[in-house]
Amino acid sequence: MKLQLATVHARKGKADALADKVREHFQIELPTDPRRVAAGHVGFMATAPGTWLATDDSDRPGFAERLIAALGDLASIVDQSDSVVVFTLSGPNVRETFGRIVPIDLHPRAFKVDQIAVTQAAHIPLTLWRSRDGVPNDDPNEDQNEGHSATVFHFAVPRSYADSLQELL
Repeated sequence: MKLQLATVHARKGKADALADKVREHFQIELPTDPRRVAAGHVGFMATAPGTWLATDDSDRPGFAERLIAALGDLASIVDQSDSVVVFTLSGPNVRETFGRIVPIDLHPRAFKVDQIAVTQAAHIPLTLWRSRDGVPNDDPNEDQNEGHSATVFHFAVPRSYADSLQELL
C-alpha cells in the first residue's frame, strides 16, 4: 500500500466553503491548528493557514483526482505522492533518536498523538506527525490520555532529500 498525498490550498475567501465540502465528502472537520484529523483512510493535516496536507492510505488509486473532483472549485490541489518520501520511525528510543535532529520537543505531553509540525532536520524540510501503533508501552511517563501504546512518528520529506535524511538517521 502506497500512501498518497496532496496539498490542498483554499482559494481566497473559500476556506469556510471548503471546510463544508470536506465535511460533506470525507466526514472530516478540517483542522485549523497543527494536527491531523482522519476518517477511514483519508486524513487532513493543517500545515499553514488555509493549507492542508491530505493523505490516503487505501489501495484505491487517484487520490488527487478524487480531491480535485470533490474540492477543485474551492481549492488548489497538487498531487504530492511522487514528490515526497514518507518515513515512519517507532520503537523504544524513537523520541531520543529523532529528537536529536529536530528542533521541537517530542515528549508526549508536548507533542501529542495526531499533532503535526512543519519543521526541519539538519536543514532538511519535513512535515512530521505522530500516531500510535498499538504496541504495549510500559513507559511511566506517558500521560493517561495517551493510552498505553508505543509512539510512531511519520515524516514527509521532499524526495530529493530522502537519501540525506536516511543517512542522517
